[in-house]
Amino acid sequence: MNTGTMKIDPNELDDDVINDIVANLGLDPGEEDTYVVVSNLTVNEAFDRYLKWNGIIGYSSKLIHALDSIRASLRPVEISKEENE
Repeated sequence: MNTGTMKIDPNELDDDVINDIVANLGLDPGEEDTYVVVSNLTVNEAFDRYLKWNGIIGYSSKLIHALDSIRASLRPVEISKEENE
């Protein structure tokens, strides 16, 4: 997925995810600029911050690559009438 023209909307992140990213950045969740900083992160940067805060260090690129590869492999499955009933 090309995310070059997309930005993170901090309001759409789960509370635990945004809290971990903000904590990793050393920001105060109540400050006005906090969501601006998060929205300016790339997807990879935000994911890396989240992982680091949770003790997973040095694996961000590998995990992103694996997830992208798995998602790219998804194909629609045709459901027969019998399975649908």
